[in-house]
Amino acid sequence: MIEADIRFQQTWEQYAEELKKNYHCSLKQFCYRTRTSYNSLTPWLSRRGYSVSQLKLEILNSHYGGSLVNTKLPSCNRLVPIVPSSVPQEEVSLFGISISFNSGTTVTVKQGTPGGVLELIRSYERKEGEACTL
Repeated sequence: MIEADIRFQQTWEQYAEELKKNYHCSLKQFCYRTRTSYNSLTPWLSRRGYSVSQLKLEILNSHYGGSLVNTKLPSCNRLVPIVPSSVPQEEVSLFGISISFNSGTTVTVKQGTPGGVLELIRSYERKEGEACTL
């Protein structure tokens, strides 16, 4: 088990480096190229709280300076900036929320307000020109 942990940690770190060169590389493609079992890696990532979407967002902001936000990405990979609306300061913060959408995408929110989480869900579920329903 320790060998698998080391291998998976190395794969995760190598994938992060690959994203700096090729932002559109999927983890599944990378696992195939490195001969790592994607089906074994994903539960390992989940147990440790690692998230591909969070990693991509961090790399986008640090390495690319947010410059890929306006590029033409498929709708499932589009980054939508969420600007906080007028949320009262005394609103309770939520921690460690995982949201699984029908499309199969899972988003992990480390900290947020209930209003912010609802806004995230609305933004994700909204189709072009359509009103959002929960």
